[in-house]
Amino acid sequence: MSPIPRQLNLPFRMRLKHGGRRAGAGRPKVSDLQSHIRRPELTRREPVHVTLKLQPGLPSLRRKELFRCLRRAVCTARKQGFGVTHFAILSNHIHMILEPRTSGVGRLFQSLCISFAKRLNKKLARKGAVFLDRYHLRVLKTPTEVRRALAYVLTNESRHQIRGKVRRLKNSSLEKFAVRLDPFSSAYRFEDWKSLLGSKVEFGFSAWSENLMENWFDEILTPARTWLLTRGWMLAKE
Repeated sequence: MSPIPRQLNLPFRMRLKHGGRRAGAGRPKVSDLQSHIRRPELTRREPVHVTLKLQPGLPSLRRKELFRCLRRAVCTARKQGFGVTHFAILSNHIHMILEPRTSGVGRLFQSLCISFAKRLNKKLARKGAVFLDRYHLRVLKTPTEVRRALAYVLTNESRHQIRGKVRRLKNSSLEKFAVRLDPFSSAYRFEDWKSLLGSKVEFGFSAWSENLMENWFDEILTPARTWLLTRGWMLAKE
């Protein structure tokens, strides 16, 4: 009876292959901004804070002709139940506070982004992606979160101008806030500054035509309906 042959170990070096459970395997991560996680469920009782960032190299959105592209896109989405209660347009990103009023607000927002991107590319005679990454969405569930989001969005341009902080001017023993009413935001329409920032507030007004600003607000803004955005945020303590 012949002996059972043994398996020989050949001196071959194994070549690493793609895939498998090891460090660096799988689909490469192409973005460090907004991960592709499941979006939170939206309700009609809770507003949301949305941030959109633009691709580098695009001109500043703080120009009338480019702002019109966003205004027309919002007007189209507004007819389908899309409500923007507050907004702020910076050079390379956009902040919006929304109130979900339909079950398909996610699809409506995607439609708005596509509409705005097409209008902007047409205006700039370019092709390609407009937004740097997926939009960042945060559900505002408490009065404190809503109050902080309002203060952040409505004073966003002032914060960027002075390195991330609202300017504080000392007048004897008092400390006052200096906030510029940015024409590329809904700050001019906001009326509850005393409740939001306290009584020690100083305002700087833009030289823009107020009639032109009013027309923009009437086309873009939708009055707040949720309790959190109308009265609830005033109960938050800072």
